[in-house]
Order: sequence, then C-alpha cells, then structure tokens
Amino acid sequence: MKLNRFLAAATLATAVCVCAPQAFAAKTETFVKIEKPAAGTPVLLIKPEADLSMLTASGVTEPKVEWSDNAEKYLAEALDTAVKARSYTTHSVPIESYSGTTSDPTG
Repeated sequence: MKLNRFLAAATLATAVCVCAPQAFAAKTETFVKIEKPAAGTPVLLIKPEADLSMLTASGVTEPKVEWSDNAEKYLAEALDTAVKARSYTTHSVPIESYSGTTSDPTG
C-alpha cells in the first residue's frame, strides 16, 4: 500500500516537473510588431534630472546640490554610452528646451 502511494506521488511529481516549463514557455501574442531599428538610427535623449539628499540621524533631508549635479552628469554619460554601444547616433537636449513643460510631474 505504501509503495503504491509512493509510486503515485513520484509519477505526479514527474508529470508536474515535465509540464511546468512548457506552461511558462508560452509566447505572449501582441498586436504591435516591434522591430529593432537599423544601425545609425538617431535617438533623442532627454537629459536626466536628479535631486539627491542626505538623510540625517534626526530624519531631516539635507539637499546635496553637488551630488545631484554629478548624478545628472554621470547618468547622461552612461545613457549616451549605452545607446552608442548599440550603434545608434544620439542627440541630447535638456527637458527645459521644450516649451510648455515643467519639472513638476503633476503638470
């Protein structure tokens, strides 16, 4: 009796292990076909904004302008390098150059 239960459990476990990867391997169908752009395609990069602060022991945040400036510079450089590594050309612009935009995300 114990052997039958063991064999049944082993068979069930084997079936689950074999079928589970096939269930997750199903490809999601989309209605939009997205193709990789050709090499040399221009990409517009909006320069990132970063506001960094230091949290003190009392729980007060102290703005760090130098940290924020460095973060913006390094983020922009990293983004530019990553896009160029994929053989695209880049054009960077600050977000302020667009009329009617504000830095407030709520508009």
